[in-house]
Amino acid sequence: MTDKELQKLKRPELLEIMLGLQNELDKEREENESLRARLGEKDIAIEKSGSIAEAALEINGVFDAAQKAADVYLDNVKKMHLEEERHHTEAIAKANAEAEAILADAKREAETLKAKADIECRTKLKNTDEECTKKINETNLLCTKKIKETQEKCTAISSLDNQIASFFGNNPDLQKAQTALQSQENSI
Repeated sequence: MTDKELQKLKRPELLEIMLGLQNELDKEREENESLRARLGEKDIAIEKSGSIAEAALEINGVFDAAQKAADVYLDNVKKMHLEEERHHTEAIAKANAEAEAILADAKREAETLKAKADIECRTKLKNTDEECTKKINETNLLCTKKIKETQEKCTAISSLDNQIASFFGNNPDLQKAQTALQSQENSI
């Protein structure tokens, strides 16, 4: 399997491959143990056959095959580990970049909302100030009008008082009645 094919595999598939390789390694170990047992038997056979050189060649072939299988397994495990680590590093970098983009968007949106709220507040404050000024002016005009009306009424009442006083002051019968009333009050 090529590196490109390994890179395209997903984690479950990689784990399945690793499990398969582990099983193969276990089989190789069992075979190795079996070969060791057979080696013991071969030793006996070598003693019988008398050819130590032939036995060494047979044993070397078995060990070489086991070593090659173990080397292939370890290389595959290392490649898979490096590929997985690279994949995780890329995923973390991508997640960090997305998080930074989201944060930047949120900051821009917050600043936009803040600017809009500031403009709206200033507009409402200006409108409120204008409305208050208008109400104050209207109230001042109304108060001035009421004060003028009250002053006119007071002047009219004062004028009536003067007219009444003058009317009663010039009436001789009224003056006599007032004098009689005062003398009665004094006698009581």
